[in-house]
Amino acid sequence: MNDEGLAFYQPWILMALVLVPIVLVAQLWLARCRRHAVEAITGGGRSDRRVRGATWLCLATWAASLVLLIVASAGPTWGREYQTPLARGRDLVVVLDVSRSMLAEDVPPLSRLDRSRDALGRMVDAAQQLGGYRLGLVVFAGNGQVLCPLTDDYDHFRFALQLAHPDHLGSNKRLRQRGRGPAVGTDVASGIAAASELHDERFRGFQDILLISDGEDLGGARQTAVARCVEAGIPIHTVAVGDAIKGAPVPSGVDDPPYLVTVDAEGRARRVISRRQDAILDQIARQTNGSFQVLEEEGTMAAWFQREIVPLPDREWTEDRRPILVHRSASFFAAALGLLFIGHVLAAKWGRQTSRTLEPW
Repeated sequence: MNDEGLAFYQPWILMALVLVPIVLVAQLWLARCRRHAVEAITGGGRSDRRVRGATWLCLATWAASLVLLIVASAGPTWGREYQTPLARGRDLVVVLDVSRSMLAEDVPPLSRLDRSRDALGRMVDAAQQLGGYRLGLVVFAGNGQVLCPLTDDYDHFRFALQLAHPDHLGSNKRLRQRGRGPAVGTDVASGIAAASELHDERFRGFQDILLISDGEDLGGARQTAVARCVEAGIPIHTVAVGDAIKGAPVPSGVDDPPYLVTVDAEGRARRVISRRQDAILDQIARQTNGSFQVLEEEGTMAAWFQREIVPLPDREWTEDRRPILVHRSASFFAAALGLLFIGHVLAAKWGRQTSRTLEPW
């Protein structure tokens, strides 16, 4: 066991400690009223001193027990011990389109890729609150790349998500060095294939793929990769991002020209306008028994995770042996109950002594 300082799982509960002095003052006032009633009958003396001492002792035990109950409810922990925890959840591999069209700004100043990463960040927060879910990240443009294998280290996934950008892909860097500009093609088949290979055969039936793309130019080789997922029983949930009507120009990744251009039949250069295409994404979801939706706001993916993934059956898997914080609530609850018992005994004894004092009267 490693030494670890005192910490609380729900520290906000400790704010209830401010109620302790209020309760104590109220009890003291009631005790004073009772003592004055006894003095009025007995005239004070030795019996009054006994009653007063018993009163203070009872109040002290009750106040201490209340403090211990509040602290116990806050979930105190200190120290760590190595355990092999059992986790319940599912495995989800995110396949993120990082082609140049994903840099189009349908809703300036955010690009489609920025909006997708922000929404995925909210989804990761939802998964982390539940725990037990493993996440992986695959990006694709001209080819598929694994940025994060399946892991329950959500910070690792977030870090990999920040690297998901066309300018960070090795193939694009090599193309720019050759003076040819960044790659613009999109091969969804390579992304789906890489995602299916990340899944663990031991957890078949507890696996999902989440594909996020604007749906443009997804390539014709996707059917083979999709068929492999159907055979493995892995649903592919798809999310379409972008504007399906107005669209937006596609950044070129170079200074001149700043946007991709095409030459029409009359020899005039025109900007390439990218629009969201839903047909292929919807088809992929239908073929694999997945879900399809359009990315509308940051909370879309978190809501989707709660609605589509959480209700599905969980698999159980044993995580790597790791140091786990040791809960200490039981000790505080036991001490609080012990003090409550002592206070009850003292109160009962005080009541009997008071009765005997009042008998001659």
